[in-house]
Amino acid sequence: MEGHAPILEKLTSQINSLLERLNQYEQGFRKEQEQRQMLIQALEQKNQELESKNKEIVSLYEEIERLEGREKEKELELENLANQIQLRLGGTQNEQSVQQQSY
Repeated sequence: MEGHAPILEKLTSQINSLLERLNQYEQGFRKEQEQRQMLIQALEQKNQELESKNKEIVSLYEEIERLEGREKEKELELENLANQIQLRLGGTQNEQSVQQQSY
């Protein structure tokens, strides 16, 4: 039995060394998992912020399109008014020239 003692001590030492390395590996693995989880949470939060900003941008583009549509409507109204004024002024000038010719 005494002859086996050095072998048992050596095996015990190797087992303890392996257990210590395993423990260190597990601690490192847990740290990586925690860091990964923190990164996932940060990415999810950033994604929510970007989605919110994207919705805001879409809303602004829709508002721009609506305003551009109103602007085009106003331009058409102004053109129609200008045409009506032109027609009325032209009609008035025609009436005046007819009156002058009749004298």
